[in-house]
Amino acid sequence: MLIKGIPAGDIPESKKRTLFGYVEQSFHMVPGTVKDQITLYDDSIPDEAVKQATKMVGLDSSIEALEHGYDTICTPEVFSQGQWQLLSIARAAAAGPELLLLDEITANLDAETERAVLQALKQVSANRTVVSISHRFSAEMGRIIKLTGVDEKLKIC
Repeated sequence: MLIKGIPAGDIPESKKRTLFGYVEQSFHMVPGTVKDQITLYDDSIPDEAVKQATKMVGLDSSIEALEHGYDTICTPEVFSQGQWQLLSIARAAAAGPELLLLDEITANLDAETERAVLQALKQVSANRTVVSISHRFSAEMGRIIKLTGVDEKLKIC
């Protein structure tokens, strides 16, 4: 598979986050601060990009309300499940990727939290290509291509 004319396996690790961001259905915390959760220790992502990403997903005021703001050490209790998912979207967007890959990002959320996450996603999706895998049509963000498996072959409906 080629990405921008380059075999996917040949893309340097340092360039992958600027090409694509990935959001899955559950957040995977790394040791460290709120900022570390977003940057994944990538020093090339400036503080302004971190703050812009959290503002796009509507999490900036919640983070700033924490005792140490973006320097707060993360524990599972710091955020709700929906806020962790918003943080995951901010993580994907912080490096300014051209492509967002979304894998069942609303699967574990209640209806109200799902609406908030989808609204944040609309903000982050502007001027980007988004590929979203979802079993729920309520997660629709644009054109839907329904895929079904038929005798181990993929069929586009």
